[in-house]
Amino acid sequence: AIGDVGGWRLHVVAAGILLAAAAKSGQVPFAPWLFSAMAGPTQASALLHSATLVSAGAYLLIRVSPSLQAVGWFAPAVVGVGLVTALAAGLVALTQPHIKRSLAGSTSAQYGLMFLAVGAGSTAAAGAHLVAHALFKSLLFLAAGAAIHAVNGSDMARMRLGRSLPKLAALAAVGAAALAAVPPLGGAWTKEQILAASFERSTWLGAATLLAALLTVAYASRWWLLTFGRRQAESPAGADRLHRPPGSELAALGALAVGSVLLGLLWLPAGSDVVEALVGGSLAHGEVTVLLAAWAVVLLTSGGMAWLHRRGRLVDVGLSPRVTGPAAAWFGLPFLARVAVVDPVLGFARLLARGDDVVVDAGVRGAARLARAASRSFSRFGELSFTAAAEGLAGGALTSARWLRRRAERGVDAVVRGLAAGTDGLAVGSRFADDRGIDAAVEGLARLTAAAGQHARHTQTGLSHRYYLYAAVGAAVAVLTLAVFR
Repeated sequence: AIGDVGGWRLHVVAAGILLAAAAKSGQVPFAPWLFSAMAGPTQASALLHSATLVSAGAYLLIRVSPSLQAVGWFAPAVVGVGLVTALAAGLVALTQPHIKRSLAGSTSAQYGLMFLAVGAGSTAAAGAHLVAHALFKSLLFLAAGAAIHAVNGSDMARMRLGRSLPKLAALAAVGAAALAAVPPLGGAWTKEQILAASFERSTWLGAATLLAALLTVAYASRWWLLTFGRRQAESPAGADRLHRPPGSELAALGALAVGSVLLGLLWLPAGSDVVEALVGGSLAHGEVTVLLAAWAVVLLTSGGMAWLHRRGRLVDVGLSPRVTGPAAAWFGLPFLARVAVVDPVLGFARLLARGDDVVVDAGVRGAARLARAASRSFSRFGELSFTAAAEGLAGGALTSARWLRRRAERGVDAVVRGLAAGTDGLAVGSRFADDRGIDAAVEGLARLTAAAGQHARHTQTGLSHRYYLYAAVGAAVAVLTLAVFR
């Protein structure tokens, strides 16, 4: 829907997109942030620089630039940003001694070439180089990580690992050759397409792009020769103490190297048609002279870097420290960013903090002090009132308790006395009943038993005829009883 925006709004959209893309892809003046990102692990750097974070800005321009053709200044501005970055970042990569920061400078330069291609009207060349760069830059970063681990350091001047780690050196050479646009690698084909688009747009633009390509060959050659070239003198860390990359790391590097080599198929006649169909853009048809000039730049520049290497001048590339120092530090851009942006923002933040302390926090502290004073006043008043109320309640409770205790004592004493009197009465009655009833009955029974015994003794006379009489009377009584109750 960007193409449907009209008037001044389209210019605002174009400016915002260019600004965001330049910041995202490490273009001038935002490029130095990539140096800070080099503190991360090399695996993250490989992904960040090739296929995710940094590539997003260039990818955005490739996708939306056809919708912004109505903005007349947009294409020249994109070309300007890309060309300035490609040249400046090329010098940074050429003079930086840190192995990963040198690659970071080359990343900014390569995305600058993509910006340049977009501004020159060849989104197909920019898209093809985006893919080729993803392969060889991941390869270079992983090789840099293996080199750092091997010597436990990141200074390229102390490496020269070609003889000690020949397999790693050979795989890294594929990535460096692709970066330097050595044919027949795919990186060389995409670089030729960008160069052709630049010359088609303008001869001066083509010449400037050719200069950026020269810098690319220079820093790619320098990076590989310092990291994996032949030593001028034995390194303090001997070859027997190097940490050699395992087979899994070499296999990952080999896969990326194979991908970079296979992109060389783009040199076939059908390669241009495939890229145009995939990206949805058109490629420029460069002249043979442009192609020959590019190859001459590759040959002569790589030869010059080899010559500097043999003379031991590759670290400073034969330049004065007055030149290499500022170039390696991004020409003072980090200092300017700190002075123009960071320090003013921090100063303004400190000013706001003081205002917050004096104005906002003062009110808050005053409210807090007032609340504490009110709390203490209410606390003292509450303590006095509560104490008086508590004492009154305690006195009333004590008086009530005493009255209830007296009442309870009197009631309990009366009940106890009644129970005692009743118990005494029962004891007296029980004693009287025992004396007059139970004892009298027992004594009467005893007297009756004694009298019966006396009378029973009278029948024991020893006379037989009395016994016969007793038996006859008993038998008559029994017969009479049976006759009556039958």
